[in-house]
Amino acid sequence: MINVKKFRVTRNLYDHSIDAEIICTGGGINITLTGGERPHIGAITIIAPDGKMETKAFPTHRESVISEEWAKSIYDATGQPVVVAAGIHYEGATQEMISAVVNITKEMLLDVMKEITATQI
Repeated sequence: MINVKKFRVTRNLYDHSIDAEIICTGGGINITLTGGERPHIGAITIIAPDGKMETKAFPTHRESVISEEWAKSIYDATGQPVVVAAGIHYEGATQEMISAVVNITKEMLLDVMKEITATQI
């Protein structure tokens, strides 16, 4: 029997949710992190079993800052391949709003790390 663990971490920011959906398969960890006014995919970061990281971002998207931090942190803690897709959008976001998004996703990452390392598959 394959043991797959799925869970979700959610926060509310500026009247919209930011959601992280996590799937731990034992052979890798897949995360989709979306939210704001228009959840989407803006950047994807992959870390291979050998630790090599690759990121692709759509033009004008800056979510790679978040996807890379999440992927590296989780890979360093587990040694498993990681895929993080991120897309968080707030229309007309100010620098203050962008900082708030980055900070809240850091908090979410801490919760995800605790859950993954407590019950690592």
